[in-house]
Amino acid sequence: MQEIFTIHNFIIYLVVINLIGFAIMYIDKRKAKRGSWRIPENTIFVITAIGGGIGTIAGMYIFRHKTKKLIFKIGLPFLLIMDILLIIWFFMVFKPNETEKETNTQSNIAENTNSNEKQQVKDYFILYDGYEIQKTATNQNLDDMDYTKENEQKYNIKYFNYENSKYIGEKQGKVEMTYGNSEEEYNGVCVVQNVSRIAISEKYNAIPREVKREQQIPKELQDMADYPGLQIDSIDLDGDGTEEHIVCWRVAYKANEIGDGKPEESSGIMLFDSNYKKIADIATLENGFWGNTLEMYNDKDAYVTDEQLEESRIFFDLDKTEYIDIDNDGKMEIIVNIPVYEGTNINILKYDNGKITGKTDIKANVGGGIAQ
Repeated sequence: MQEIFTIHNFIIYLVVINLIGFAIMYIDKRKAKRGSWRIPENTIFVITAIGGGIGTIAGMYIFRHKTKKLIFKIGLPFLLIMDILLIIWFFMVFKPNETEKETNTQSNIAENTNSNEKQQVKDYFILYDGYEIQKTATNQNLDDMDYTKENEQKYNIKYFNYENSKYIGEKQGKVEMTYGNSEEEYNGVCVVQNVSRIAISEKYNAIPREVKREQQIPKELQDMADYPGLQIDSIDLDGDGTEEHIVCWRVAYKANEIGDGKPEESSGIMLFDSNYKKIADIATLENGFWGNTLEMYNDKDAYVTDEQLEESRIFFDLDKTEYIDIDNDGKMEIIVNIPVYEGTNINILKYDNGKITGKTDIKANVGGGIAQ
């Protein structure tokens, strides 16, 4: 029954009944001129009362029919007002039901789509800079992959590529040996080339929400305005409708640029909630000079130039940070590239409704030690 009383059908009814009302005023006018049998006045009032008021009133004035009768000049507009009130009542009663039905239908479609999509990509894997990573919130060193026939078959496939939290497109990966005995067919370690920073073996909606790089420092972070090159990314990580904020700060001074004359390089990444309340220090790097370059620079006998010192600077950068749904649950993880002395280290964090999963407060080290 609810399928009959829909807004669409009600609009069709109003159009038809008003056309009928308009038509009977025309027909009755012609009958009056010919002196033939007339349409009963009660019929005109009934048509008006059941929704045809616009048609009958329009016909009354266009055909100049019954305009001198006070009962029509007052009665028909009165019934039209009643029609309008009836229409308002109808929309208030029936529109929510139809909207709710449509919403439920869309919700069911979305749930089925997500369920089917997750089922289809159950066995997918993800590469970071050509190395396979775990799809969990954890700190990971990107380990060498054995160069074997099985891995060559596994990784020589088409990938769906992402970089700077945007979809790049499809690329064909190619396994290449990075270290080993080239004279033997399979002996050594390998990496997947011809892929972007993030490469996924199956296609799904890995970027459900867009990232926005803030162009101005919000008032809540004005105490950080003196940091050079402050970066702020805003994104709804957990899909609750409010944006979280990832902030990257950096302090960098050249030799003799500040009071004590010592060069400085330090940086870090922090996570804030939608109200700019700090949730966690994700990672910091206190001494951002690679290896023992700063120590050698301070040793005048080591002959490290200012240019060499500048080239050794390493720091956190949100341009190297990715926001992507790696486990296909609709929530976007933060993938931070942690600077290390050797190899590649990434830290994956998940934020969900005020709770953060994964390692925080990491102390990065590029001087030969291990990130803590």
